[in-house]
Amino acid sequence: MINDNSVKFSTLYKLYSEAKSRGISPQRNALFTKRMHLNSLHKRALKILNAVRTRKSSKFEQVASDDEYNTYLALKWMLETGYRDDGLSKDYDEVLDAAAALLIKRYRDKNVLPLIADLMFSRYREGRYIYDLIWAYFEYDDPESLLYIGKRLQSSNSKDVELACKLLCFIPGICDNKGDSPAQFAKFVDRHDDVKRNIVDNIGDGLLNDNDGDGPAKYAIFMKWFNENKNYLYRTMESFHQFNSPQIYEISLEAKYLCIPVSHKDGKFKRQLTEHEKQCLSAFMNMDDNTKVLLANYSNFLFRQNYYEWNVWIHYPIYEQIRIATAARVGGI
Repeated sequence: MINDNSVKFSTLYKLYSEAKSRGISPQRNALFTKRMHLNSLHKRALKILNAVRTRKSSKFEQVASDDEYNTYLALKWMLETGYRDDGLSKDYDEVLDAAAALLIKRYRDKNVLPLIADLMFSRYREGRYIYDLIWAYFEYDDPESLLYIGKRLQSSNSKDVELACKLLCFIPGICDNKGDSPAQFAKFVDRHDDVKRNIVDNIGDGLLNDNDGDGPAKYAIFMKWFNENKNYLYRTMESFHQFNSPQIYEISLEAKYLCIPVSHKDGKFKRQLTEHEKQCLSAFMNMDDNTKVLLANYSNFLFRQNYYEWNVWIHYPIYEQIRIATAARVGGI
């Protein structure tokens, strides 16, 4: 029977489906439970399975409310033992999607992010539906999740690179759909000497003019952008259910200018501003968009390079800051 630690969720799902086809309700049939030797984990997984298939959130609430922890353990067992059989059926895949969404949205389990990423890329290679998984993945509201996607830019599989570019299309220099022809891509790299050096040192200068090498080159661009902006990123409400190229994360230019981290969920500063910072922010907000980008990029660059010099610069009047930043012309994304 199935009371075995090596049993996978797909086995339980098949038994459940077979019982349902015979008009048996496994979660309510004591004889079925007894004959199958179901343990407490399997029983709870059956309850979750039934609740998910009704497509009513209230049903899951009933299951979770009496034992949140064991519901979490059952969901994790369902996903971790069931993902290798992804593609078993459309309904099976939808159950895995729901388990992933609940683990991220309700239980905030970041440990399942790599597994969900594997599922997304595996399905994409096969031309299968991925958008519910993508939604669940980004619901974690943490830029660190972008790293699991970014590393796929180095994949030898062109479909992996294609999906990674699609998911990271809000990052300048990554997404072809936003006009990055090979010529434009080369121009972008030329404008960022540190990215170019990284590509040449670690990949080879031939890839700068080789379209097949865009993935590794774009990975260098992604890592530069991520390291510069990770503390200032916050989630938007956009998703692939709404837009072809959603802006998943936005950079808070105000935070980047002041070099103060923000909440990744709502973009609010993580601490109270000092009076001087409030004055700086007030002057900054009166600038046009191009000047804001200039100031934010230079401030972040100087802060990372030399805190003492940055502290002197940030205390200058705003127009003196602009003069110095303009003269420096630090590249940024």
